[in-house]
Amino acid sequence: MTEEVERNADPVSRRRISGFVLVPLIAFALMVLFSWGLFWGGDDLPSALLGKPVPDFALPPVLGREEGLSTQDLIGHV
Repeated sequence: MTEEVERNADPVSRRRISGFVLVPLIAFALMVLFSWGLFWGGDDLPSALLGKPVPDFALPPVLGREEGLSTQDLIGHV
């Protein structure tokens, strides 16, 4: 009788994947994909503003400050 129970239990236990196995596998796969994108996929889209001067702008001061920020404040700074 125990052989019959064991035969019926085996196919069910083989088909089910435990959450303790599935969750770490998914987390590892996501980490691999994100690290690949960070280290090897960033140079594909060059910026349209590289090598061009800063556009003219003038921003009003924020609360608690006397002066705002403008293009003239950035002259001579990288």
